[in-house]
Amino acid sequence: MSSRPYELVVFGATGFTGKYTCEHIVSQLPTNLKWAVAGRSEGKLQSLVEELKSLNPDRVAPGSLYTFTDYHDTAAYARQKS
Repeated sequence: MSSRPYELVVFGATGFTGKYTCEHIVSQLPTNLKWAVAGRSEGKLQSLVEELKSLNPDRVAPGSLYTFTDYHDTAAYARQKS
């Protein structure tokens, strides 16, 4: 069993492909999936989370929002274990 806080993190969640990926998660994957969204704009991430909640209110919303400004931030988060 993994000690990571999320089973899945969508990096670039507010981009074209990321948004479709998030919509697929909300509509097709188990509702108890622990997941998060990541991107460069916190405002866009918050808007996306609100939009996703309206697609499936029974789904657990992404647990946290992360914003990254450079490669080192993203790589450090990806290696995080708890």
